[in-house]
Amino acid sequence: MGRIVISNQIESLAKIEKKNEMQGFVVNKQTKSGSLSIVSYHKRLRRIENAYINGNDYCISAGTLTYNKLIGTEALKGIFEAFDGDVDKLRKQILGNYCLCICKNGVVSIFVDKYHVYKVFYRIVNGRIILSSDLIDVLLGVSDFDESEYDLMLESFQCSPYGEDTFVKDVKKLLGRQVISIDTRKNNIEVRNIGYRREHKQYNDINAAAKFMASKIQDGYRQLAEGFGQDVGINMTGGLDSRVVLGGCLAAGIKPTLLHAQGNSPAVTGTEVGDLRCVESMSKKMGLSVLLMDWKCVYPDNFNLWDDLFAKYGFDYKFYGGNPNFFVSYERLGNSIPLILETGLFGECMRIREQYNERKKPFENIQAFLQEYQLSGTNSSYLVKDDFYSNSHNLFDYVKDRFSSDLRAFGFNPDAPLSMDQFEEVRYVHHRSTDAVLINFLNQLTGCISVLSTEQVCECLYDSTHEFRAYGTLQLKIIENLSQDLFNIPFFSHCRECIVNKSDYRLYRKVSFNERVGKFLRTLGLKDSSFYLFLRSLKYKFLKNDSGVQHNMMYSSELDRILPVIKQVIDADTDVIPKYINTDHIPSDDSLIHIIYYAMNIHGLKLIKQGIFK
Repeated sequence: MGRIVISNQIESLAKIEKKNEMQGFVVNKQTKSGSLSIVSYHKRLRRIENAYINGNDYCISAGTLTYNKLIGTEALKGIFEAFDGDVDKLRKQILGNYCLCICKNGVVSIFVDKYHVYKVFYRIVNGRIILSSDLIDVLLGVSDFDESEYDLMLESFQCSPYGEDTFVKDVKKLLGRQVISIDTRKNNIEVRNIGYRREHKQYNDINAAAKFMASKIQDGYRQLAEGFGQDVGINMTGGLDSRVVLGGCLAAGIKPTLLHAQGNSPAVTGTEVGDLRCVESMSKKMGLSVLLMDWKCVYPDNFNLWDDLFAKYGFDYKFYGGNPNFFVSYERLGNSIPLILETGLFGECMRIREQYNERKKPFENIQAFLQEYQLSGTNSSYLVKDDFYSNSHNLFDYVKDRFSSDLRAFGFNPDAPLSMDQFEEVRYVHHRSTDAVLINFLNQLTGCISVLSTEQVCECLYDSTHEFRAYGTLQLKIIENLSQDLFNIPFFSHCRECIVNKSDYRLYRKVSFNERVGKFLRTLGLKDSSFYLFLRSLKYKFLKNDSGVQHNMMYSSELDRILPVIKQVIDADTDVIPKYINTDHIPSDDSLIHIIYYAMNIHGLKLIKQGIFK
């Protein structure tokens, strides 16, 4: 289903239905339980039935799922009959990213997949509820709302706040460890915590671990195929994560279509010719069709389209800085879009972050984890710099508090050392919200399940050791177990050509001469000095034909064009949304896309306050 709305506020439902119709959504089913109304909408392009009605009882879904080899109404009928109130037991039998709303004998239970990949937002005040898979629907039921400053910064620079918070005060996300229970006979609404538990597995041998994990991935895609058949597409790159997905499909007997997009912006879209070459090699070797998409965009000219894009897509308009060709490339497929779309998202947990390949020392506690990793990367370090964001110190304490609460819920002690074996699972407590953004958008268009994100698969991946994950060794062995042919095709990861040492199964990024020169210049300790800038200009002059230099020069050119316009946009919107950052200290580096996200978040909030959906 493309969208679900649940509310006992009749006046709000009228506004929401008008807005969703304007955005192109078509109502599938409407039903009531006492004063509670439930409206389900079809997906934009491919319809999968999402409601089972049995008198006054029902089972309605949003997102995408398969149960007992079934999809659509038959799957929901089976889910309805099997549900006895035990959410954990039921979810073990469902593969998907989804929300379920089940009504039995006047009691409504609402819950999402275990790791809350599918996003549902809600507001409960004095017995009145509005719930939707679109944040804006919830805001339309509020006469006035205020943004949450810290969560707005986190939404912009880390793609999501922590836990159940959103960047709007009093609006929450439904978590996998929660169930909303509504007794329509007593008009009683309760958010219950059902806790979190999972089984743990130990691997003493990396080859046995890779074989077992590959088998679990294959089983996940076999279950997908049993429900949805062969009509599967993968958003494909040259990297490791999407190759695991392709390997899982092939091992399960699925011959997917490969979707690949080429952009023209190193600063925003980030796609490279190296990815395309790998995709073409995989297509030729495996006999798969390729669907090429054009994501080229002239930045910042496209910023003039933001209002129109927001009116149709809401906060999803942020993809690639409001790139209209991103949306057109999918929508123009119409009914020919694959019934199921997959991505390489949620695959990073199979390898350690590159900078920690050799690290053995644990993080002392959650504060050290935040200082050394979570709030120190390119996209996040500016959140703790006073000249850019004056409330940076308070934000750090806020993140520490919220992240600590999340970790406790997942069974970690934030005050104790966090080992490198735990690193990826700890990281994914928050990072999965970043990976979930695209999954939720694609779910509006057609079926979309990230098999790697499901409890049936991801939990075995979390139990690996740092030693297995280092240098991508475990992930390479998983790929080899799934498909020897895919393992033998060159890799291109994170805009870099990669080399696989097949003697020890280690992945190395190929370092260009330009990068070596740049590294040497940085060792001089002269960064930001006039002499350093002079030496760098000489490097660009004499290495002008180097692909890395050309990439950097294009990036610098984009920064020069985009940053002044972004500053104007942010300053113009402060008449409605307070100015939280210092636009005179906008960083000119890889964080550009997150500065754009910030501008688009406050612009979207302004448009809602000004009545764009009235």
